[in-house]
Amino acid sequence: KHKLDLIPVLDKTKKVEKIIFWNDIFKKKKSENEKKTNIVIMSGGEGKRLLPFTKVLPKPLIPLNDKPIISHIIDSFENQGFKNINVIVNYKADLLNTYMSNYQKKSKIKIFKEKNPLGTVGGLYLLKNKVNDNFILTNCDILTADLQYEEILNFHKKYNYDLTLVASLRNFSIPYGVCEINKNTSLNKIKEKPKFNFLVSIGMYVMNKKVLSSIKNNSKLDITNLIKRLKNKKYKIGVFPIDDKSWIDVGNWSDYNQAVIKDER
Repeated sequence: KHKLDLIPVLDKTKKVEKIIFWNDIFKKKKSENEKKTNIVIMSGGEGKRLLPFTKVLPKPLIPLNDKPIISHIIDSFENQGFKNINVIVNYKADLLNTYMSNYQKKSKIKIFKEKNPLGTVGGLYLLKNKVNDNFILTNCDILTADLQYEEILNFHKKYNYDLTLVASLRNFSIPYGVCEINKNTSLNKIKEKPKFNFLVSIGMYVMNKKVLSSIKNNSKLDITNLIKRLKNKKYKIGVFPIDDKSWIDVGNWSDYNQAVIKDER
């Protein structure tokens, strides 16, 4: 009735047991309008967290079981009807171009090459006047499971956001006693192995094309600086929360190995 995006479920002591998300309950059919949405995959980074493999291959081509990481990403969008794929490349671009040119899929894949490394979003200047009103941007090391992209788009449009960050609720625990002190360094109290919850950005966004006007041509720019720039200009920025089990960052070895194990199962 109220179109709440998430509802916490509490136990008798009012502690959160779980969170129910909108897309856990309502699965909408793909609309023709959403199928026209542009997908942008940022694939120009050096992938330093996956060294030494990335000395040989660019991160998007690192194999995850039976196919490269970028193929998993493209397939996840294709399976939901999104076929306008744009890939921004830089590091080892020739290898990526060769692979993508032989990619036997129905998607309309376009490759854009940065002249120089331009940070996490600087390369978006190449897409000015080439995308629809709203487009989905994702890093090339984010794999999602049961994530409905149309739900994210609908959320973005419902609140008329210019930029929407996809974020997950992640738990962090400190394996030590944490001391709280006053100005005189006297101990106020100590918390034994405290746990904290945070909404963390997963590296996926929905953007309105007018955001691109804030990106200078051929200039290095990271997403955090773009967000600061947009906030200073009073752009509307929202956060779409998802379950932490709905995604995995395969850009580091520990999570990459977990993804391999899950896929084998």
